[in-house]
Amino acid sequence: MVMDMQGGVILGPSILGRSANFSATIFPLRSIMVLETLANVGLLFFLFIVGVEMDHGMIRKTSQKAMVIAIACMSLPFHIGSSTTFLFNGETQVNHLSFVVFMGVALSVIAFRVLARIIAELKLLNTEIGKIAMSAAMMNDICAWILLALAVALVESNSSSTLASFYVIFSSIGFVLMLIFVVRPGIEWFIHRIPNGESFSDYHICLILTGVFVCGFITDAIGTHSIFGAFVFGLIIPKGPLATTLLEKLEDFVTTLLLPLYFAISGLRTDISSVNGKGDYGFFIAIIVLACVGKVAGTLLIALYYKMPFREAFVLALLMNTKGLTEMVVLNVGKDQKD
Repeated sequence: MVMDMQGGVILGPSILGRSANFSATIFPLRSIMVLETLANVGLLFFLFIVGVEMDHGMIRKTSQKAMVIAIACMSLPFHIGSSTTFLFNGETQVNHLSFVVFMGVALSVIAFRVLARIIAELKLLNTEIGKIAMSAAMMNDICAWILLALAVALVESNSSSTLASFYVIFSSIGFVLMLIFVVRPGIEWFIHRIPNGESFSDYHICLILTGVFVCGFITDAIGTHSIFGAFVFGLIIPKGPLATTLLEKLEDFVTTLLLPLYFAISGLRTDISSVNGKGDYGFFIAIIVLACVGKVAGTLLIALYYKMPFREAFVLALLMNTKGLTEMVVLNVGKDQKD
């Protein structure tokens, strides 16, 4: 991810893209549109994969400790992020409430997939720290995507009409309920119709993948972001052979081909030269520090309250501060709404 981003930054307006001839030759408008389309398709399927990987059964088994830690490690950085919005007075073109939510989500979200892989590599999955971190991160991620959808809804309705905001919110709730009570039973029905020992056909897989696009289209039409539809659709996929098959067929293709395009496009859209002056750099550093301190402090304090040893509490706090693609998605969604 880092190398893909760096490549995009180098080719973008920060370095080589400063030359108009270079940009026009290497990245003409038509090619940028194609790359962005593929990148957005990759993002859609990535969020679907994230939803499929989440075991909501784990949430039902979550201990009170993990739940409180999840609330703490999200609420403190969320409040820190939302509190810094006053520094941007007059610099944003979106309504203040949605900007507050965007800032809060950007600082409080956790990269769930990255965290899961770190815990697996460190062989912590069966330890108390690993279980707490996974459960808390899962709840944190779900809340973050819901809040992000709310922020997008507020922007799309332009806050000029309270009725429009309520329409978007209640339509989104209706969409989620439809997936839970109509679509999920339908998927379970066709799963049970497949004889034991037989694998899912390409028709079934294509049907599910079409559902990803349909759900993305519906939520985009409602006024929330298309990734919200893909994520929720992934959440309602029953855990078992179907989920395993989908991950086997999709994960490598999405993570090795489509997602690097998303990182590269993000780099191409980044202009480091726009950050200039001591004030900008100071603010830039302050945001990074506050984002990390909020996560670490919120988790550490609650872990110590539950009488966890300091070393384990600190390790848990660092795990809950995991950053990755999720933050990039939130920031890009926010930038798209501003543009």
